[in-house]
Amino acid sequence: MKSSDKNPKDIKMHFGKATFKLRACGVIEKDGKYLVDCTRINHFYSFPGGHIQIGENSEDATKREVFEETGIKTEVKNLIAITEVFLGSPNKKMLHEIDFHYLLSAKDYSGPNSFYRAELDNGRKKKHNYKFMSLEEMQNKDIRPEHILGILQSKQYGQYIIQDKRDESKE
Repeated sequence: MKSSDKNPKDIKMHFGKATFKLRACGVIEKDGKYLVDCTRINHFYSFPGGHIQIGENSEDATKREVFEETGIKTEVKNLIAITEVFLGSPNKKMLHEIDFHYLLSAKDYSGPNSFYRAELDNGRKKKHNYKFMSLEEMQNKDIRPEHILGILQSKQYGQYIIQDKRDESKE
């Protein structure tokens, strides 16, 4: 096992061709809308978040990561879901990731409903395009992970989801 990350406190480990990550993401709710992010690199929408650090609980990690990325201070309202993700192929690269998604409320946020923010991520400048969207607006967008939208609609919080998208072919 080795850690090749710039920040050795992040829970991200490499085991040969396999990687394990422990992440926390926040879904900020404001006036019936939810904050989503679309970067130039990813042409889909996601929720702000990042790696949990050694010794940090997932709620604190969510609030820290959301503040680092958006500048918005938040409070945790509910655990939306814990998602265990498997990607890749046994013969190629493999990813095993556990994500905590929390519903958050913004503390005293009176900023715009859409804004840009730059982040330095492992030495790369990453430009985020944030926007508060209603559930109806998100219906026609590529939101990832896709199951979070359904949970927000149903308000059936606290789910445990397994997304096994491994390629089992022998290539």
